[in-house]
Amino acid sequence: MPEPDLEVFGRSPVIKICGVREVEHAVTAAEAGADFIAFLFAPSRRKVDSVTAREITTTIRRQFGEMSPRFIGVFVDEDDDTILRVVDTAALDVVQIHVSPSAWTPRALPVPILSAISPVPGSSSREIIDSVLTMQLDQRRPSPVLLDAFDPDQFGGTGKVGDWALAAAVATELPVILAGGLNADNVSDAIEQVRPFGVDVSSGVETEGRKDSRKIIEFVKAARLAFNSLEA
Repeated sequence: MPEPDLEVFGRSPVIKICGVREVEHAVTAAEAGADFIAFLFAPSRRKVDSVTAREITTTIRRQFGEMSPRFIGVFVDEDDDTILRVVDTAALDVVQIHVSPSAWTPRALPVPILSAISPVPGSSSREIIDSVLTMQLDQRRPSPVLLDAFDPDQFGGTGKVGDWALAAAVATELPVILAGGLNADNVSDAIEQVRPFGVDVSSGVETEGRKDSRKIIEFVKAARLAFNSLEA
């Protein structure tokens, strides 16, 4: 299995809270022990602007210092120049780009790229693995791949549960961050079945479309317990 960029992503397991828009929820995620906090810069009800994201990254880094989570910017169909401006303004550590493997083109970005894929029904693990390895040829160091649930109209955050069997097969050869319909109630089963590098949650820690601090804490706790049980 390719070793991911440990300098940025660390070692498994990692927990990512996606779609954060407010300082209070970023603080909760950091206090709970989340490894990554992600901001959406693509069309979505969770979209934030780069100035708001910068306020959050600055506050969290000041409060948590070396224990601060890393920050990810999520982009869809955006050009490199725009991404770079947002990375600089928001002070991001990683760029997440939702891609179609068949339409992938190399990106000239100085920050690590987390490729997010929503496999179409019928995709095989071999197809996904080979596509990801091809996409990462131009990267200085490989990164995990985020596998999300397929939706023909949305790139993520739908609450749909992904294909865990497919993800488990991919995870035997690649470091996978599992996304799609995860919450505090099912993340333990997902981790046991898939054995991923990490997990990602967005709608699963929301109440009526807004991040819920209690659910963030419960999710991180459940995920940590499940990962710890694998290592025991």
